Amino acid sequence: MRLGETISETPVESRAGDILLIPVALGAFWTLSYQLVLVVRWPAVTMVWCFFVIAFVGSFLLSRLWKKTNATPGCGYRFHPSQILLLALGAGCAITVLFVRRPNQDDIVYFHRALAQLSALHKPVCLHQTSVDMKAAFSPVHLATSHEMLMALVGHYLRIDPLYFYQVIGHVFAAFSIPFVFYWCVRRFRLNRWSATVGALLAVAFLLVDGMGAAGFGNTAFGRMWQGKAIVWILFLPIALSLSYRFLLYENQSDLLWLVLLAIAGVGLGNTALY
Repeated sequence: MRLGETISETPVESRAGDILLIPVALGAFWTLSYQLVLVVRWPAVTMVWCFFVIAFVGSFLLSRLWKKTNATPGCGYRFHPSQILLLALGAGCAITVLFVRRPNQDDIVYFHRALAQLSALHKPVCLHQTSVDMKAAFSPVHLATSHEMLMALVGHYLRIDPLYFYQVIGHVFAAFSIPFVFYWCVRRFRLNRWSATVGALLAVAFLLVDGMGAAGFGNTAFGRMWQGKAIVWILFLPIALSLSYRFLLYENQSDLLWLVLLAIAGVGLGNTALY
């Protein structure tokens, strides 16, 4: 914003790419519904109905805010040839993760509880570890995560093996989104579409050649991004930084709300988002 220029006179950035943020809002709504059912000790099956209610009310309120702030996601979208390359990059990432997988102890500790809950959907959400004989309690920050429960329930209702849905299908969708997220982030710095696409390509190339070990960015992205905390590190962190930059630049209320929704959805993915 130039000196002496009011906020209302500042050029409005295109919000066409914000359609990619819709899953963030849905993730926040799901996390709120899960935590509500968890706290009030309702049967686990009521999470689905709570989600639809919260999503309906939340979408209505968001649409009013977007209209007021002229920030409707997807508004003014126009196809550009660079997006063909993005689709190809996304498909390449999705295919790559079909051949790379690095399960670890987290899958046993966290997802086993979600699997056990499928046999007790009419009971409150389980508060203890189910992967051990002793009823060891989970800490509140671990119980706050809703990602594993979502994957288990969606796989259950679609009649797909929940573990397969979690580790394969969920992994494919997360990996497919990698170039789109980096493209969106680069565009926030006012680069043109081809430059942003090249930036996304370079980001994917870095992840492919990163050799920092099992905990490196590359192995996290392509080896175990079905896990919520990996999604937070690879996808949510760049989005949070880009949204913060855009909010400081344009001071749009909708960006502040996106940051709140991102924080809620991030906690649902992994407790590392709290830090």
